Amino acid sequence: MSAVISSLAPVKIRISGAGADVIIPTERVGVPLGIMQTLHSHSGNVFPTLVAVPGADRRMTLSVPLLIALQTFGLGLVKLSTCTAYFARFEDYNREDTAVHLSLKLNTGCAAAAQITGWSANVDGIIMATVEVVPISTTGQLDPLVIEPNVDLPTLTGSPALHTLGPVDVNGTIIPGLAGHSGSIGSSIAVQRTDGDLYARVCARIEAKPTMSLSHQDPVGVLAQLTLMGIVITSVKVYCKAYDPVTGIAAQAGSISFTMVSGRIHPGGPDASQGSVAATGIEVLGISDDGGTNPIAVATGVVAPVSP
Repeated sequence: MSAVISSLAPVKIRISGAGADVIIPTERVGVPLGIMQTLHSHSGNVFPTLVAVPGADRRMTLSVPLLIALQTFGLGLVKLSTCTAYFARFEDYNREDTAVHLSLKLNTGCAAAAQITGWSANVDGIIMATVEVVPISTTGQLDPLVIEPNVDLPTLTGSPALHTLGPVDVNGTIIPGLAGHSGSIGSSIAVQRTDGDLYARVCARIEAKPTMSLSHQDPVGVLAQLTLMGIVITSVKVYCKAYDPVTGIAAQAGSISFTMVSGRIHPGGPDASQGSVAATGIEVLGISDDGGTNPIAVATGVVAPVSP
């Protein structure tokens, strides 16, 4: 019997309290099962005599086009009542169009916490968001994930809007030369297992420290603007230009912006190598005026400025 070949498929979710499932396009789906294990030895034995398995920390990670991720999850932590990852099966060298596919989904009555953990794009690239999903058990003994074989694949209603790199505006001035942009929410979902539970019954986002990291190919312009010690932020906007869905050409309209209005922006310092263009990193560090508002504000459907 030959091995079964499987590949990527869309993901189905439902925000808790919403009326319908949402089918999400993805570029990658991972389901780390997080099985905990300890090889136990005793009494001077040379080799272990037991593999102890106290439980498992189930997770799911998704790579999703930025706009879809922002529209679905925002930059907060959301509760999911449905989350199903599909793995498309191939038969006779082609993707099968009948109900023979595999899914990993939330068990009956279980929920999950989900958040965007970060996003990134380079010149000529497509900006994607990474989404972390943490399935939660209702009893601590019930596995929050279950395998369901022989299912149909969900169908997307259309192609997602895509975005790429745009310019950066620092305190009202665009510094031409941006070559890469990534952002991090600066938080992992903390899970808590107690009372001998196999699986977590509670989780939370205790704190978050959002930052943006930029790669820039004009260190002279960066140092002239930011100095050797960085400057205080009054407004840093990083733009993501939209790909036109018909022509495929990146355009100013329909863009996304990430804005920080409090914090600092620091240059990483120039770096030059033989045969390559000098570059520098830039760190954008945001703070919240009240400690409860996300330092990063997101706007969609904006018009990205043209670099001077």
